[in-house]
Amino acid sequence: MSRPLEYIPDEIPESVKQREIENGHQGRRGLPKPPGYPCYKASEPIIVDGKLDEQAWQKAAWMGPFVDMEKGTSVEYDTRVAFLWDDTSFYAGFKLQEPDIFGFETIRDGRVSADGELELFILGDGVYYELQLNTLNTAYEVFWTWFQPLAEAGKLDRLDGLFKTRRAIYGNLEDDYPGRHGSFDW
Repeated sequence: MSRPLEYIPDEIPESVKQREIENGHQGRRGLPKPPGYPCYKASEPIIVDGKLDEQAWQKAAWMGPFVDMEKGTSVEYDTRVAFLWDDTSFYAGFKLQEPDIFGFETIRDGRVSADGELELFILGDGVYYELQLNTLNTAYEVFWTWFQPLAEAGKLDRLDGLFKTRRAIYGNLEDDYPGRHGSFDW
C-alpha cells in the first residue's frame, strides 16, 4: 500500500483553531475530537457503481463503527467507510446496515437530511466540505471557505480553479467567520 493521505490535516491555521475553541466546536458536548482517517491511493481504476468490488476497496482501511454525533453513544446499526484517491478523484465507500430504507427528496441541494441519508464532512486548511446523499442518490453539498486564514498565510491563489460553479453567494452572513461563503453546484 502507498503512503496514506490524511483527509483531516493536522495543520489548521491558529486563527481557525482559536475560533473553533471559542465557538465550542472542539470538545463539543464533551465528545473527543474526530480522528483523521487513512486514505490510500487506489491500486486500480475505480468504477463508481455502488458495488465496492474492486480489489482496491478490499485493501482499503475501513473505519467504524461510528457513534451518535449528538450523544457520543453507540448506534443500533453498523456503518463503515473507507477512502481512496487517484490522480483525478477522491472516493468514499460506505457499507451500512439500515432496515428502513427510504428516500423522497429528488431535488439537488434540497432537504436530503429529512430522508435516510449518509453524511461526509471534510475539514481542510481554511475550508469545509459537506456531502449528504439519500437512497435516491440525491446530493446536498456545501463548501465553505474562510478568507482570513488563507490571506494570513498568503494562499489566496489556492482558490483559483478550485471548483467550477453555477451559482454562489458571497459576503458576510453575520457569523463568526467573516469572508466568503457559498453553496456550489459541482
